[in-house]
Amino acid sequence: MRRRRLGLKTKLSAALLALGDIPYEHAKKMTANQIISLYHFDHGILHGVEIINEPWNLTPRLIKPHREKSKRDCSTVAKVKRVSEKHEDFVRRVLAVEKIPRERRGRSIPSRPFPKVKRSFRSNGATL
Repeated sequence: MRRRRLGLKTKLSAALLALGDIPYEHAKKMTANQIISLYHFDHGILHGVEIINEPWNLTPRLIKPHREKSKRDCSTVAKVKRVSEKHEDFVRRVLAVEKIPRERRGRSIPSRPFPKVKRSFRSNGATL
């Protein structure tokens, strides 16, 4: 007789149990759907910043700790949006300024070698 294939729900619930959040004795009395229902999936790169629904960006967390973390994440997302808007406004203003050509002028301090200047000495009236 052939062995039945394991379904994705069974595999997912087994993977979630491997995290160790649910005691073994409780898990034995639960179905795969009940185990899965205890978890939410948390985005590492926040969903409000960039939408990435890839497995490497998701972390399973029990519902209560996930809700607590989500409350903290809301302020982070709000700040990112505020800073992004200010940065976009700054870039828009900088690009809107016309490039005004500066007049070409000579150097105020000459480069080396400095020009030779005759100096006079007042003490004895001699000049070089």
